[in-house]
Amino acid sequence: MKQHAHFMAWKPIVAASDVLIVNTAYLVAYVLHSGGIAAAHEQMVGYARLSPVVSLLALMSFHLSDLYRNWLRKTFTHVLYSTVIGNVTALIATATWSFWSGHLLPRSVLVIAACIQVILIAVYREMARRMYRRWFGCQHTIVIAESNEQAWDIAEKFVEHWAGWYEVEHCLARRSLKAPYTELMGADAIVISADLKDKEEVIYHCFREGKEVLVVPNLFELTFCGAEPWEIDDLLVFKVHPHRLNPAQELLKRSIDILGSILLLALASPLLLFAFVAIPLTSKGSAIFRQVRVGKGGRRFRIFKFRTMVSNAETKTGPVLAIENDPRITRLGRFMRSTRIDEIPQLFNVLLDDMSLIGPRPERAIFVEQFDRQLPAYTLRHLVKPGITGLAQVLGRYSTTAERKLRFDLFYIYNYSLLLDIKIFLQTIRVVLLRERASGLKTSDLAGRRRSLESIAAGQRNRRESWDKPMPVSRSAEPETKARVGAD
Repeated sequence: MKQHAHFMAWKPIVAASDVLIVNTAYLVAYVLHSGGIAAAHEQMVGYARLSPVVSLLALMSFHLSDLYRNWLRKTFTHVLYSTVIGNVTALIATATWSFWSGHLLPRSVLVIAACIQVILIAVYREMARRMYRRWFGCQHTIVIAESNEQAWDIAEKFVEHWAGWYEVEHCLARRSLKAPYTELMGADAIVISADLKDKEEVIYHCFREGKEVLVVPNLFELTFCGAEPWEIDDLLVFKVHPHRLNPAQELLKRSIDILGSILLLALASPLLLFAFVAIPLTSKGSAIFRQVRVGKGGRRFRIFKFRTMVSNAETKTGPVLAIENDPRITRLGRFMRSTRIDEIPQLFNVLLDDMSLIGPRPERAIFVEQFDRQLPAYTLRHLVKPGITGLAQVLGRYSTTAERKLRFDLFYIYNYSLLLDIKIFLQTIRVVLLRERASGLKTSDLAGRRRSLESIAAGQRNRRESWDKPMPVSRSAEPETKARVGAD
């Protein structure tokens, strides 16, 4: 059995390495700025007194840029973009502190140090990621769900996005599992779906056998996020309650929304001008598109977006969800959607107090009614104001189903904090730059992808000759075309 190292054990080492690189970069920057070690000696001695604050600002920026959460299993591109965003954030924070404290750092030193930090941090993290993958990757994995199809849907995620870390060798329906669970013998990791019945029994067995367990939470289980443990005599209870922002949190969030919207509108003014001129020139109709959405407490409001579809796009079809390569989307609109430029006018909705910068995306009333019938917890999204971006947008995709987006939205509501808002905002920058995150599922490739997945799993099973293998599960039905779910 392969022992899997816990990520938390690596964080102090990684943080210490980052601090070392940050300070080394500043010292090298001073040498390059001054033309030699002797000339820079006095400045380097002065920097030594400032290094604790600079290090702290860097660590905070890297944390907010998602450089310490499960980064070893992210792609190099993801880590590189996060590294750039983290260092730019640290650069701005350090320059601001330097200005207000009176300990001015030369601008050239700040820029040179930031460039060195990006290169060194990206290189050492990629080397660490490769070594960690070689040592602790290739976890032989079994996916368990109530049905074969649900198990394969989860397996696709692991094969496509965490290949080399988790090798999915079997997909099992719950009815095929019986104690003493010989079907799980030899597996390193077990993935359990949200709908699995009697999951406690399977989890306890995996714990006794020392297996890693990954559980997809159902919507009810998410309500325990952030629950407060109480002791009543010898009785342990969890205090759970409807999650709402308290008055202090609402005041702080509203203040940040107003200041942030004004600043972002000023920065985005060239894009606003471009869109106002380009949209009417490239397709018939106005530049601004208005649509009724459902906000906090179920209140309806008109959302502002730049028009990305042909005028009167739903005249013939009625309210329908957009899919990949939707013919109603204009050529300019496709670009604006992929870069999120079409969302900029929603900053006016924030100023009007209809929306927040960060929160669950607002949905149309007809789809709210539909999702509410399918998902009883869906209306819990309306406990907070909707946002321009949210956790579901930075961790999910356009084609993510409503249920999976709802998990992210509820997790955000149950764990709200100012730091979480900042992290989502910074990660939104990465998502905008990584434009493939905005693309929907390529529906034309679904059948080929399924055959490829089954072929990969079969090859992985053949390499486990010593394992008493259960019969592999094959999917009998073609997956349906997935729509771009939600209001994005």
